[in-house]
Amino acid sequence: MKKAVAPIFLLLVCAVVAFAVQDSAWINYNSAEGRYSVVLPSQPEIGTQESATADGVKLIQYKATVVKDNAVFMVGYFDHIPGTTFSFDKARDGLVSAVKGTLLSESTISLGSSPGREIKVVAKSEQGAEHLLHARFFDVDKRVYVLQYVILKSENSNTTPANAAKYFDSFKVLNYLLAKRNIDATRYRHYNRRRAQSLNNNAFSLQIFAQHAGHVLRIHLCSDGVGSTAAAVD
Repeated sequence: MKKAVAPIFLLLVCAVVAFAVQDSAWINYNSAEGRYSVVLPSQPEIGTQESATADGVKLIQYKATVVKDNAVFMVGYFDHIPGTTFSFDKARDGLVSAVKGTLLSESTISLGSSPGREIKVVAKSEQGAEHLLHARFFDVDKRVYVLQYVILKSENSNTTPANAAKYFDSFKVLNYLLAKRNIDATRYRHYNRRRAQSLNNNAFSLQIFAQHAGHVLRIHLCSDGVGSTAAAVD
């Protein structure tokens, strides 16, 4: 089986200009195509770019980017090419090499049962400004998600870790929630059929049960979160 050199979203980071007007209200961004949701400081700019594996196989990468208050937030994803596997080590090496940076730290993380990697890198732009790059990679059901948070090192403050945590920890892959809901719905359908027989097709009782089942499903959907570090998903 071939191994793909992990394609990484390259941020050619220059000195980011601070905005005069600052808005503290973040938004919950949902990507139906990407099957994920994440909290961002504003509506992202959506784009694509073409990349290639070490063997020259082309693939499309999809990204959502926000540049705000001296920071860059970017969520990207791409699907596995048949016959390839994703390498976290090559992803790390590729990103560090691309920005000509220095690896500061690295840790193994997960998104539910899916593996992940978290790295922090320091790098200089062409103008000589130092940037801190914080990235997380997740390999989820033949799709790779890449989250990046970049800030000028000189702008690093007490609020930086809080903003990074708010962004990273909010990331959820929606198909996990949908799968959970579908499992619960199947269980309730079986229960519904058994109860229908026991109630001798009492339409009123079935209606009450259906309403109750729907309420329970909503509770499951709202309460089952997806952790972006080592938190497990049922």
